[in-house]
Amino acid sequence: MRLRYGSETADRIADELAGFAPDLLRWHLPRALGGRTSLATGLTFTLAPRVERVAPDTVALQVELPKTVDGSQRLRLTIAPLRDTPATELPGYLWHADEAAGLRRAYGGSTSRLPFLTADGTPVPVDAYAAAVGDEPPARAERAAARQAAGDLAGAWREAGMDLDETLPNARYSYYEVTRELVLAKRLHLIALAPAARELARRHGVESVLLSADWRLGFLLTPDGDTVRVRMTGEDHRRADARSLAEPVHRVPRIWSCCARG
Repeated sequence: MRLRYGSETADRIADELAGFAPDLLRWHLPRALGGRTSLATGLTFTLAPRVERVAPDTVALQVELPKTVDGSQRLRLTIAPLRDTPATELPGYLWHADEAAGLRRAYGGSTSRLPFLTADGTPVPVDAYAAAVGDEPPARAERAAARQAAGDLAGAWREAGMDLDETLPNARYSYYEVTRELVLAKRLHLIALAPAARELARRHGVESVLLSADWRLGFLLTPDGDTVRVRMTGEDHRRADARSLAEPVHRVPRIWSCCARG
């Protein structure tokens, strides 16, 4: 590696490997459909290089998920320049021991508690979400969930610091159609999106980043001053050159699935 990529890159990769936490990474990786514990198949993620700015020639660690659901669940770790194997980036708090403490902030936690949980870890009652008080992220996350459950789509995103254009994307065929009900049903961790979009756009020097909710619905997030402008995109939203928020960043954490609603 030192001969191919140089001493500076080799030293950085060595430092990243020194803090690599496989169990932390495995916990956050997406699972196969149907509620299985097996990892999702055929996916590759870039482990976010620990550099201020990322360029196409930046060399990064990449993790390849298993090929099959029922076979070996072994992960494969490789090294390559991003221009050769572009993949969705996983922030350091999802895989590096030195950054794991940042997971609380990334998930919308405050110094006193996490969203949907009280300070002692007891789930906040669903009917109390709308009455959450204060401007700290946990309260805003709960109010956002309450608004989404009530059908207030733009209001939910606004609570999370984003300005959503509610215009639904056009569809070429009926089975690509995106309805308001479909959008409302998406379980996105809204409070985490604006900070994640800002950081990803800053690191890669891009204007906007994508969130792929499923095969027919995406969201284009554009940081703009104190807010993040968001518009919905249709089945053509998957672009090879786009920087995308990884599923572990935008989904509601599995540990909260029993208490987060909306």
